[in-house]
Amino acid sequence: MRGSVSPRLVSCPGYDGRVGYVANMSTDPAARGRGIGTAVLRAALAWLDAQGVQRTDLHATPEGQRIYEKAGFGPPGSLGMRRIGP
Repeated sequence: MRGSVSPRLVSCPGYDGRVGYVANMSTDPAARGRGIGTAVLRAALAWLDAQGVQRTDLHATPEGQRIYEKAGFGPPGSLGMRRIGP
């Protein structure tokens, strides 16, 4: 398993440190359906909540949309999704 959490976005216009962004989450097809992606997402969101982040954005694939909706993300449009507050 690989992953990283950066305390700040290096160069992302419009983001000021108060907005979280989940990017490039994926689970090996052989490991899907075991709750790994859900656990990683929950850990990332808990970390963002602990930092005081009130809004988290992401762009979901159709395959990943359900996991994000279960975590409280809703659609602002297309497959871009947003979660407000913890």
